[in-house]
Amino acid sequence: MITEENDDLAKKLHQMTRNSQDTLTPRKQSVDDVSITKQITGQINIRNHHRLADSQSESERQDSKQCNNVKQDSPNIETENNQTGNVPEASLGQSPNQSDKVILLSDNESIAGSQTLEVEPGLTAHPAGDNEVDPGTSDPGPGRASCQQMQRQGPIGQETISESHSDNWQHSKRNMSEALKKTVMTEAFRINRENRIVDEVSKVGEMETENVVLVLTRCLPHIVPHVLLARREELIPLILCAASLHTDSRERDQLLNLLFNLIKKPDADQRQMILTGCVVFAEHVGPSQAEVELLPQCWEQINHKYEERRLLVAEACGALVPHLPNEIRSSLVLSMLQQMLDDKSGDVRQAVVRSLGILMAFIDDKDKYHQCCELLFDAINDTCEAVAMTTTNVFLPSIAQWSRELDLLLTHFLNSVLNNMELLLKDAMSSQQALGSGQLPLDVGRFLVNIKICRSIIPHLFISVLETMPSLDRLSHDHHETTVNLASRFISSSQLSEPSIIFGDNQRLCEMIDFFDDYISGEWYCPWANHDWLAKQFFPRLIALTVQIDVIPFPKLLHSFSDLVATLCRAFGRPFVLKQIKPKFCEALQIEIADYESDLADPDPDTEIEVNVKEAPDSVSGCLTKCDVAVYAYGVLAVFPEEEDRQQLKSLCSRLLKSLSISSLGSLRAVFTQLCVNNLYHDMMLQVLWDGVVDSSDYVRSASAAMFQLLVKTVSDVLMSTRIVPALVTLASDPEMSVRISTVSVFGSIIENTTRREMLDKVYMQLQSFMDEAIYRDKHQLHLELIRTFAQIGPNAEPRFRDECILPRLAAMAATNNHAASATVRHAVAIQLFDAYSALSCCFVSEQMVQEALLPGLRCLKLDMAVVATEHEAVVNSMIREFENKLENTVKERSSSIASVTMTTAATAAEDVKTRMINKFRDIKDKSASSKASITNIFNRKK
Repeated sequence: MITEENDDLAKKLHQMTRNSQDTLTPRKQSVDDVSITKQITGQINIRNHHRLADSQSESERQDSKQCNNVKQDSPNIETENNQTGNVPEASLGQSPNQSDKVILLSDNESIAGSQTLEVEPGLTAHPAGDNEVDPGTSDPGPGRASCQQMQRQGPIGQETISESHSDNWQHSKRNMSEALKKTVMTEAFRINRENRIVDEVSKVGEMETENVVLVLTRCLPHIVPHVLLARREELIPLILCAASLHTDSRERDQLLNLLFNLIKKPDADQRQMILTGCVVFAEHVGPSQAEVELLPQCWEQINHKYEERRLLVAEACGALVPHLPNEIRSSLVLSMLQQMLDDKSGDVRQAVVRSLGILMAFIDDKDKYHQCCELLFDAINDTCEAVAMTTTNVFLPSIAQWSRELDLLLTHFLNSVLNNMELLLKDAMSSQQALGSGQLPLDVGRFLVNIKICRSIIPHLFISVLETMPSLDRLSHDHHETTVNLASRFISSSQLSEPSIIFGDNQRLCEMIDFFDDYISGEWYCPWANHDWLAKQFFPRLIALTVQIDVIPFPKLLHSFSDLVATLCRAFGRPFVLKQIKPKFCEALQIEIADYESDLADPDPDTEIEVNVKEAPDSVSGCLTKCDVAVYAYGVLAVFPEEEDRQQLKSLCSRLLKSLSISSLGSLRAVFTQLCVNNLYHDMMLQVLWDGVVDSSDYVRSASAAMFQLLVKTVSDVLMSTRIVPALVTLASDPEMSVRISTVSVFGSIIENTTRREMLDKVYMQLQSFMDEAIYRDKHQLHLELIRTFAQIGPNAEPRFRDECILPRLAAMAATNNHAASATVRHAVAIQLFDAYSALSCCFVSEQMVQEALLPGLRCLKLDMAVVATEHEAVVNSMIREFENKLENTVKERSSSIASVTMTTAATAAEDVKTRMINKFRDIKDKSASSKASITNIFNRKK
């Protein structure tokens, strides 16, 4: 009975609603209709309390019946298909200019009066994306409206809260009707449903926990544009929270797009925040969803006009690699990074290289290995130094590890590097022959890159050899003490090249290295594949490259080769060096190992030692001028501190000094230059040079004097004063003039590199003797060497030595050169004087020295230039004018200074006279005034 009455009342309400729609004006609703609707609604609410006692099935049938009636009577109300999991939506078929609204209530809300939903005319009952619910749920949730949920509306776009919240009011003892209370609230407090924020806020009280995500999804797009760019990163957690928890993929896509476009030009910290959020999102949704939802966001901005956006994409590709499916890593991600490796920005390319390093640690598609190697060689040859450095420290170790896992590190990767170096050298030699050039046109930059690659993968190379030892199974798995020091054995450029990190077990690695050294130290051992490749392929080819490159034109290549071989020897240990590396170098240098043993048995420096060669003597100097000599000395003999190696190094240096003294000292200079860095070898080199000082050959003595110049810059003052200066003084009095001349430049280096007075005085005295003694008066070679040395040390010498010695001596030599008999000598001396004066013109010289020494010397030089080198005459004239103007300006400044001082003095004297006169007048005035007062007093007394 109650149900039938409810149905009748619902029909009346429905009919009333239809009549009101027919007669309602755009601005106002009939008062009678409103009151009737209100009365009917109240009756329905009362009867609904009784209806709760009925069975649930009966209620559902009645609800379905009422919904069908409303659908039939109101064709303009839109509903959605319940089978799709969406809740029905309703709209009123009014014209767009009608602003009236209908309030829809749920069944429960008709009792509790808790929530209302406002429907604008002509629109659906909820905005897009506001009413998403999980499929299969019957609860429409907050914001949903059933067909039965209707209540009266307030005037024109406004709704009172009295109808929806009156049941939640606190009880009052006032004797006031409910109708009056509601009317007061209706008139005094209205809700404007046209305001989006008011609409959202009004729903908060009835909102369930999971629907907070829906609110964030709806509100964030409206909040972001009004937040300052500098503070938008504060919204990142909210956007990620909504994107991670939202159930609709379309809304998640919009939120992720909002995240990637949140900041116009994100800096490093802001990019880190966004990337961290992307990683958390990927961990939450899983690999498949991360691929579908995150990678498209990256792809859209891969060619963005802003560098910061492209940086974000490059960094995101690397950060997401661990959370993506395997097939996507080797396809889409690799393709994106390969495309961005050609970016015009060096910072973007550097970020791409980092991401490639991460990708190489996770990729498992063997078919992509060769493609990745090509990317590595492109990146490491990048013109941007930061990109090349990052490639060496990140990308290269990762791909070296992958090569080792595939067993391709030696036979493919390292073999490709050697092929690149051999091809570069071959092309350079072909160009040299075609052009007939005397110097090898080698691409040093690319050659150095390949050497750097070899050096960087040495830890991987050594572990590859170590792991494949045939007798490794004999090593006990029980830990035991080891003497291996990995820090001294391996010098890594980054943590990715640390052997302990590569291998994973530091203790086990040290035990295997101990076993390797013991195994190699045996009189005989069984080699294995990786060992043979190193011994028969890698080292012979590497040594062959050093044999074909000269020392003097390519000092950088020499240093890189030496450093590479030293790093290899240090990593593989001394036993391996003695068995495999040293014999191959000796064979390339054509030096018999027996020679070393004879030198150690007979260390007498007077014994004549010759290099045991298999070729004619003319080929010896050619062989010893290549890089292999210096590489062998520094990279093999100087690596280990054993006394045997030091004696062999000393013997090699003595051989080079004696063999190269009649030709070029390039190889010996290269050896000494590298050994000078380590003070442990200073004493050994001084011993070698002192043996040369007392040698019977004047060529050897001259070469020894020249080699002292390299040591002056690195040895201590004690060694310089006790070992070098005495040796130079001895050579300065040598019977051969060429030996004496060879000491001049070394004395100049001492002046530049020491401040000790006793040594400087000895050097000054020796140079004075070279210039004053009559025996040197006609020694033009000595004069040329002195002028050349003065030009070198002049800017760095003490001012006193420069003013008292260098400038006067140069002026005297210039005057003497005007009368030289030989045109050749006059030209050579004039050119050296020109270089010396050019260097000294940049120094501060006093006016006195300019007038007494510098200008006279330049004027004499001008006479020589007018005859023997007219191309430099204009420059000399310019220097003369410059110094003359300097003197004139100085004279003018002094004159003006004197005049100003005189004027100041005169003005001061005049002021003093004026002050004294004024004081005298004041005294006279005071005296006259006092005398007048006295006369007046006299007459007053008489009265």
